[in-house]
Amino acid sequence: MNEKIKIVMDNREPNKIAELIKKEGIDLTITRLDIGDYILSNTLAVERKSGDDFVSAVADNRLFEQLIRLKNSYINPILILENITPIFEKRQINLNSIYGIMGYIASRLNIPIIPTRNEYDSVILLKRLAIREQIKDENPILARRAPKNMTLDDRCQYLLEGLFQTGPKKAKLLLNTFKNPYNVFTSIVKCKFIFTKTGKVKGFKGPFNNIKGIGVKYIMENKKLLQCNENLL
Repeated sequence: MNEKIKIVMDNREPNKIAELIKKEGIDLTITRLDIGDYILSNTLAVERKSGDDFVSAVADNRLFEQLIRLKNSYINPILILENITPIFEKRQINLNSIYGIMGYIASRLNIPIIPTRNEYDSVILLKRLAIREQIKDENPILARRAPKNMTLDDRCQYLLEGLFQTGPKKAKLLLNTFKNPYNVFTSIVKCKFIFTKTGKVKGFKGPFNNIKGIGVKYIMENKKLLQCNENLL
């Protein structure tokens, strides 16, 4: 692998994991993260829980709060459950509760759960995910901050990054063009499609025509998102 991958790690994660990441030849940045434990791209972030972490997070009601913030901030959130077998043996949480919680995370929050045996396995998983994101899919790395720590301009950009296929660059471009998120959202909703004689969408009218990287799919998917409607055509 000629290209070097990068991982941003929360400074509250174990030093052992940091050492293992560096041994894999990964460019590691350690900082305090507001959201997630590991940031692998501008779309993918990972929350890691060992068996004991999982039990503690459930007991003090942190788990779902952390995962919801992760889901609201990154398109592709992932939960790593590391060495979780002991919690089944300790019975600190009964079996129905354990699987009920996992089922809710996977089916309701739509967050994939990936089990690993130990810290080394977790690092290998992080490495493979980072290679897929940064090299094969060419997604840049970006650690997102929680809204409470942002300036007004940061909040505006953060809000726009929640749109379909909208990263930091596109969010800034939209802000520069439309001045504020309200104008962006309104323009998307009001955007009119152009149809062929057979009824297929071939383009659209309006201010987005002059913005690079904005196509029919972008407008269509964001219309659905903003109006919570799958059948807008």
